[in-house]
Amino acid sequence: MRTKLRRLGLIWVGMQFTLIGGWVYLTIDTGPDLFNQWFDSPLLSVLGLTLIVAGSLLSIVATFTLGSNLTPLPEPKPNAQLVNSGLYGRVRHPVYGGITLILWGITIPLLSWKLFIATTIITLFFIAKSIYEERWLVEQYPEYADYCKRTWRFIPKPY
Repeated sequence: MRTKLRRLGLIWVGMQFTLIGGWVYLTIDTGPDLFNQWFDSPLLSVLGLTLIVAGSLLSIVATFTLGSNLTPLPEPKPNAQLVNSGLYGRVRHPVYGGITLILWGITIPLLSWKLFIATTIITLFFIAKSIYEERWLVEQYPEYADYCKRTWRFIPKPY
């Protein structure tokens, strides 16, 4: 049974890389004037850059905080410890949240309906993957259910 679930976890990871790869293709396919197009609207450019910086910081801090507990699979490593302090004391899936912020930060200034749809699909995918992942986390860490009540899914909960 565990082997079957592990294969399902690999499918989630494969879907994640496929979706992001498709998003990258759509971004490149936006045209040769991509750089100039990104700066057509100063307001949208500043918003986009802010989201990219915030998403990058969120993802980097989250990755280092997880340390050896980090895995691309939705199920936790067998001997992993639940990290619920620091950044993880305020948000449950900051890596997913950070990636999503980065994608939206690039998408918004480009004003491309194709990218908007693709980024929405990826955002919904991360929501679904995190729900699947949390089933594993509740099973491995009984205290995870209480942790969910005091934290938000993708972005830090304000005090």
